[in-house]
Amino acid sequence: ALLVFAFRKAGELRWLFRISLATSSAIIIYGLLQNFGILEAINTTGSRVSSVLGNPAYLGSYALIHVFLAIYLLTKDKKLGWKIFSAIGLFLNFWVIFLTQTRGAVVGLTMGLILLAVLTVIRSKSKKIKKISALALVVIILLSVLLLAFKNTALVQRSDTLRRVASISLESYTVKTRLAAWKSSLYAFKERPILGWGPENYGYAFSKYFPPEIYVDSGSRIWFDKAHSVFFEYLVTAGILGVMAYFGLLFLVIYSLFRSKRLSSMTSNIFISLVAGYTLANMFVFDTLSTYILFALVLAFTNNVAFRKREKEINFNYWKLALLGILILFFISWGYIVDFKAIQDNKKVLWATAYAREGYIQKAYQNYIAALDNNNRFTRYEISRELANFVRSKANNLQGYKAAEMFERAIKEMQKNIENDPN
Repeated sequence: ALLVFAFRKAGELRWLFRISLATSSAIIIYGLLQNFGILEAINTTGSRVSSVLGNPAYLGSYALIHVFLAIYLLTKDKKLGWKIFSAIGLFLNFWVIFLTQTRGAVVGLTMGLILLAVLTVIRSKSKKIKKISALALVVIILLSVLLLAFKNTALVQRSDTLRRVASISLESYTVKTRLAAWKSSLYAFKERPILGWGPENYGYAFSKYFPPEIYVDSGSRIWFDKAHSVFFEYLVTAGILGVMAYFGLLFLVIYSLFRSKRLSSMTSNIFISLVAGYTLANMFVFDTLSTYILFALVLAFTNNVAFRKREKEINFNYWKLALLGILILFFISWGYIVDFKAIQDNKKVLWATAYAREGYIQKAYQNYIAALDNNNRFTRYEISRELANFVRSKANNLQGYKAAEMFERAIKEMQKNIENDPN
């Protein structure tokens, strides 16, 4: 809502897009430091790049949106300097999607680019642009077909990303666990079909309808706090009304962009493809704060640039200014209590995960304990779970008395979790 009312002109929103693209480039450069082992970039995900977002899937969706924003800026900016800036941002975001090895993001990007090419061929008035788009469409489809046809060749198998994308199968463990989780989601939906279980309560629904078939061995992932699909996420947490509201909003955005007479066909095509690719990717992952903010930018663009509306001037008197100041102070204080401390907790856990991956068991344990000490915030539940997993897999490599201390602390923290939230 703030973005809609604060930034009403296309030029203002383009500056926001530039700032966001610059930010994404900095995040990606940090991710490249991870990937190539340069400096002391925190690496918690092995060969899959996650940068500061903590999860390769988060970075993949984040970069996907920026690919289309960079394409938009390339078509709009007239100055060579800005075009170079946008081209660099486009290259970095496109590259990092493959470094994340996130199949949902790769599929979303591919289908978004195919849709962009199709729309451009149909709607563009320039024969040259039509030909370029048709050629791009053929190349993308041909490369996709070749990837599937030669998925077992050495060329594909040497690339982690190409191998992961080409190996999408109903028989893979990841797909099986997702399907089992979605099946449980349907059971949970049937129990509360209208309004759902409430926001951020997917974990409770999943625990109640836990699918035992996803447990294979001690390394199996048996904990889902998200459905890994925006459709099932809203179906469980917001019910059928929430699903209708969410996808109805997406439809209105695409319809408004398509029908707008204030946008060029190219701009309209780019943002329609962005929304479609983003939605498709979200069918296999889930939204995070980083993508929510970007989607809010797209909504602000659609509302303020695609359609002209009457401006209503807002007059502030002293009472309104005082109330605004109080609200700002309240939200800053609340943000510090809820968000800043949680960010500090998560940073400690990231360091703990990185140390554990490199074999520094004692340093990893110390970071977990630092994140848990005097922590009665919502973050303690996941941190305790991560500590328990860490101790189970790593502590046996230590001397007996050290391992015993770790096991005792992990059990104590899990028991505390059960006491605080028995459901």
